[in-house]
Amino acid sequence: MSIIIDFVRRRPGNVLPNGDAVDLSTASSVRLLYSLFMGDIVVRSAAVDFTTKFGSVSMLSVLTGLPEAISDALISGKGKFQFFEQDEHLVMRRRGDCVEIRCSYAEGVMRVANEELVIAILQFSKQSVVDTVEQYPEILDNPNFLKLTFLR
Repeated sequence: MSIIIDFVRRRPGNVLPNGDAVDLSTASSVRLLYSLFMGDIVVRSAAVDFTTKFGSVSMLSVLTGLPEAISDALISGKGKFQFFEQDEHLVMRRRGDCVEIRCSYAEGVMRVANEELVIAILQFSKQSVVDTVEQYPEILDNPNFLKLTFLR
């Protein structure tokens, strides 16, 4: 029942869809969430693959929204992560000691133990921030990035 949560960037993190470079030390939270660090999210288990193939998913949008959706599922029984770039989503429902995940863009149901899901999202979140800061150290000068990633 293990799960992999990861992200594949499709272009440099500091480049807008139109090809313009952005100073990451001053980028607005709107640009960080909706225009930069674009690619695809990997959500995969041994039985089901919910990896997107849009190429236009914002890593920071996933980094902020997916943990919230998982938390909602664990606390209230249901969580939803909406891909703002597409009319697609992931829906999570708690079923006892596991969470069932479905998506609007692929078939199947992924069942993940609560503990495994929590560990996977925490590892994804940590690794995403570490990789971003290592590749773009100037982003640590951006208070919007720090607020989005809870590094206040």
